[in-house]
Amino acid sequence: MENRIESPEEHIHLLGEKQFLAGNIKDGARVGYWTREFMEKYDQARADGKISDQLQKFTMSLSGAFNESLESVHFLFRYHYTPDDDRLSLFSVHARLGKESKSLYLAKSEDLPTPAEWYNYLRRPRGKENNNTMHIRNYFQYLRDRNPDNDRVEEPLPFKKRAMKF
Repeated sequence: MENRIESPEEHIHLLGEKQFLAGNIKDGARVGYWTREFMEKYDQARADGKISDQLQKFTMSLSGAFNESLESVHFLFRYHYTPDDDRLSLFSVHARLGKESKSLYLAKSEDLPTPAEWYNYLRRPRGKENNNTMHIRNYFQYLRDRNPDNDRVEEPLPFKKRAMKF
């Protein structure tokens, strides 16, 4: 997994470049808090990584308002810090809009989609895509019902032959 962006400042710059730190995601004051929290988590992961000499992980979250602030997309960024080569990498991103969600594992941090691309992906209709298993189940039920070999044959109730008296 080759990743060119290694420092936390470069990651903050990438998120700004991809519009994750823009107005619909965070206002100016909150961007400062978010970057300070990011740097604190990075420093903690770096210190723990140097002590334990193991891969350290941390997460950062963002929320963005779309569709005139009627819909909110929540993003969760997963970072890995490698102490061997003193490298920070953006490992994956998880986005959620209502009940729809999507995770993306990144080979390179530059492959990160913009928030608008995430929003457009999450809000598109997924009728057949999500109901594929239900469609398959209904199709096999249809085939089963259509097959005459699967029909139950009910045996007539046994009865005694009686002579009818008039």
